[in-house]
Amino acid sequence: MTPAFRYTLLWTLGSLVIVFAALTMVPGARIDGHYVPSNADAFYHARRILDVVMTGAPVAQFDVSIHHPEGSWIAWPWGFDTAMATIVGWFGPFTSEADAVAVLVHIPVAAAALALALLVVLWRQLELSLPAAALATVGFAALPLVFLAFAVGNVDHHFPELLWTLATLCSGIAFFRGSRGVLPAGLLGLVLGSAVAVHNSLFILQLPVVLAFAWRWLRHEQLPERRAVLVLAATLVATTLLVSTPSAPWRRGAFEFYSLSWFHTYVAVATALSLIALTKVQSRAANAAWLALAAAAVALPLVASAGLGVRFVSGELDVLRDVIEVRSPYELYALFGPAQSTRLFSWLMWLALPSLVASLVFAVRVREPGRQFFAIAAAMFLIMMQLQYRFGIFGIVPLLAALAITLDAARARWPAWRRLQVLAATSFLVVALAPTRDVWTTPRAPGGDPFYADMYPGLMQLREACSRRPGVALSGINDGHWIRYHTSCAVIGNVFLLTEQDARKRLEVEALLASEPSKLRSERPEVAYVLVHRELELFVPVAPDGRQGQGVLRWRDASLPALVRELLGPEESLPEGYRALWSTRLPDGQVLGRLLEIDRS
Repeated sequence: MTPAFRYTLLWTLGSLVIVFAALTMVPGARIDGHYVPSNADAFYHARRILDVVMTGAPVAQFDVSIHHPEGSWIAWPWGFDTAMATIVGWFGPFTSEADAVAVLVHIPVAAAALALALLVVLWRQLELSLPAAALATVGFAALPLVFLAFAVGNVDHHFPELLWTLATLCSGIAFFRGSRGVLPAGLLGLVLGSAVAVHNSLFILQLPVVLAFAWRWLRHEQLPERRAVLVLAATLVATTLLVSTPSAPWRRGAFEFYSLSWFHTYVAVATALSLIALTKVQSRAANAAWLALAAAAVALPLVASAGLGVRFVSGELDVLRDVIEVRSPYELYALFGPAQSTRLFSWLMWLALPSLVASLVFAVRVREPGRQFFAIAAAMFLIMMQLQYRFGIFGIVPLLAALAITLDAARARWPAWRRLQVLAATSFLVVALAPTRDVWTTPRAPGGDPFYADMYPGLMQLREACSRRPGVALSGINDGHWIRYHTSCAVIGNVFLLTEQDARKRLEVEALLASEPSKLRSERPEVAYVLVHRELELFVPVAPDGRQGQGVLRWRDASLPALVRELLGPEESLPEGYRALWSTRLPDGQVLGRLLEIDRS
């Protein structure tokens, strides 16, 4: 068999594993005989996409039905939702929205095969042996952190983030190796420039390219030819401008990290100029000092927005409190044990720090440009992986690559033991993946939330009520995207948690749910419905010596907001003016959730 045929078989095997794993998540995307999105953000992405598919209008960038009464600009860029709507449209026209949803929820599964193709290309570029590449591929496909991103119904921006990360690694290696080639340069510029149309934060993919370029310049190593660099710079800036033009914040002249704006154009131009400058200036200490000063001057306009970005990456924004995905996987392990850490990351999570050290050493020792770039990018992505759970999608490929490279190094050092080494590596991977078996065997909750199935009948009642009597529906922020997806009612808060307005709306919702029922009726006459349910809270026991035990989830009772507590009481004692439209109960008879209509008469 030729190497190309072997790697084609490897791609086929990996694709079968990840597609099978993604399809096992169907229970999370089905309820009452219908497909639904499988996590909170996916509900809003789906609403945005379906509006385009069913009406033919451009993707909404301002939504009057969220953050009532002022409405809100959507921080997510237009590109991902527009592309998804275009793909769904290929299978239309649709007689009902449910038919369009059935197509939409399967697009992530189809994209999994593309991710595996990019992964196999990367392994070939790194010149991994077939056994090492096979183990890394199966580990990638079987890891819940990965296949959940491609699960049925996960219409979220995390899976394209992984696709663009893989494309950056592949095209970056090709660019640094093909020092005279303009095609790899143009491809890299296209990937980096289009990334910000997928998610605003993906401008970060430009950083490893600049770092690798500067590192080679400092070490007097060969750089790509000036013509290739000019092609990269021009393509990057042109593509960034092309994808920014449809963005409303860009057209309004905004300069901000959290929306596709002139911030991203500025970053692209700065990246392009820095690469061009390094090809024109000789590597000397004096020149390095001048370039450092110039870089500091260029960075000044980014300080305010970049400061927000740093606090977002570090999880230190006040508005992000209590958001699980912005916590470090190590912190989640300390709080919840395997449930939110090794259950999704596997035991490989503990190898992130050693892999980071290995990547840094590799970046110093290796001089081959493609591998050097990969080592620098791997180090940056592994740092991100350890900062926040949500960044794990960036670090998992470098982590698996480090293990594969280690296996190949061992096989080259002790060739007589190659078979034993492959057997040991396979056994190690199986053991490392052991904590993830529950993800494969435990049915995923519909909507990706333990409350969604219980609240679904109430959402259907709310949809009918909103059609009959339009108004504002008050709920906890975690339910805001459900209401926006299923009904025509406006909401005050939702799980958008990044901007100053998001923070204000979260506090506003919390204040309203803690207010007296009569005060809500008198002061917020536009609120026509209230959807409430009990919540779980994290309880961390503390021993007499001050040491914390493992956190457990329990029902909130006395700590429930005042309005929620009263509205979940016996129906005969509901506050004046509140009429229950629907209720659901726990096995012990307590009301779990309730939909109420406020009677203004």
